[in-house]
Amino acid sequence: KVEGSVGSINTTSGNVSVNGDTATINTASGNVDCHEVKGSVHTMSGDVTCGDIAGSVNTMSGDVYRK
Repeated sequence: KVEGSVGSINTTSGNVSVNGDTATINTASGNVDCHEVKGSVHTMSGDVTCGDIAGSVNTMSGDVYRK
């Protein structure tokens, strides 16, 4: 879990939670929970729950929810 803003997050597995803004989030396997993304969110397997996303959201296996 990240408290505050961060440039980008890249991980191969594990859930990502950002309590702040980020530019991009990329994970191969894991859920994403965030407030605002100025770029895009990519995950191969996992749900995406976010507020505003300026770019795109890509997931192969998962649901997309807006906060």
